[in-house]
Amino acid sequence: LNFAGRLLNPVAHLSDDAVAGWLRDHPGGVLLDQTDRPFPGMTPVLRLPFRDRTYTLHRSQEVAP
Repeated sequence: LNFAGRLLNPVAHLSDDAVAGWLRDHPGGVLLDQTDRPFPGMTPVLRLPFRDRTYTLHRSQEVAP
């Protein structure tokens, strides 16, 4: 996704325990996950099937469209 998305910075890989801290430190950020699980305080806004996996894009509930 770094190349295809033309991202300027690498994507950080977070452990399950680090998600709450990341959300607190990045209130307007988006989270891309390789599962369909819910994240407290976040709203799923897009599901992207890619190479036999489904990625889910989440936004903070405060800024979700």
